[in-house]
Amino acid sequence: MNEAHGANDRVSAPRAIDLERLVAELAKLTPDWHAHGLFSQRATSALLRNAKADVQHSLETGVGRSTLLLSNLSPQHTVFTVPDDSLQATLESPLLRRESVTVVEGPTQLTLPRHKFEHEIDLALLDGPHAYPFPDLEYYYVYPHLSPGALLVLDDIHIPTVNNLFRFVSEDSMFEPIEVVGTTAFLRRTTAPGFPIDQDSWETQRYNLDRFPLSGWPAWGGPRPRMRNLVPLRVRRVVKGALPKRLRQWLISS
Repeated sequence: MNEAHGANDRVSAPRAIDLERLVAELAKLTPDWHAHGLFSQRATSALLRNAKADVQHSLETGVGRSTLLLSNLSPQHTVFTVPDDSLQATLESPLLRRESVTVVEGPTQLTLPRHKFEHEIDLALLDGPHAYPFPDLEYYYVYPHLSPGALLVLDDIHIPTVNNLFRFVSEDSMFEPIEVVGTTAFLRRTTAPGFPIDQDSWETQRYNLDRFPLSGWPAWGGPRPRMRNLVPLRVRRVVKGALPKRLRQWLISS
């Protein structure tokens, strides 16, 4: 299960089970089946509903009910997870299509940086370690490989560290929010250029454009940022939204 799949760009494999029937079977799993809590049934249905019709390559961090669905949805699904009872239960499930799954064992904060991505990713589910900065680290190593139209799923957005990531990506031009189901967020990769991993153009990111400078920050930066701190944040957001992007970037420079 730890060996990489072949290098074909497209994989044609028959689905082992009707997906709607599979979702119904997944609903029968009891909480004690998974040591770390089940991916919710509502989120499982939303995952099937929002996935592209032709998912070729997918990945997830963490393992469980979602793995069973994605193994039947994607002919090449890579799972990054620690070896524990949850992984064992998933591998032993008759609902898993084992031939579709590659398991990369170990903490994702160690395995993702070493992983060689050979294909664009059509679907990514991030549900690994939730302590800071690991959700951001997972995103950093995954987002450059998402194909246009890819589905990005963030689970447990009620946890502050994950919610920080969710708030950022939901405002970024690279993603279009689709829906939030319980504590799981679904976003679609747009055709906007990916943010360069070797640059620090923070002033081009919408999350920063809408908030800089933070109100009440003590005498930070040049005279323009200090004067802008006197204007309420809500007013600044309205004004900035009406200005061209290049002008907005100039206004936040000092």
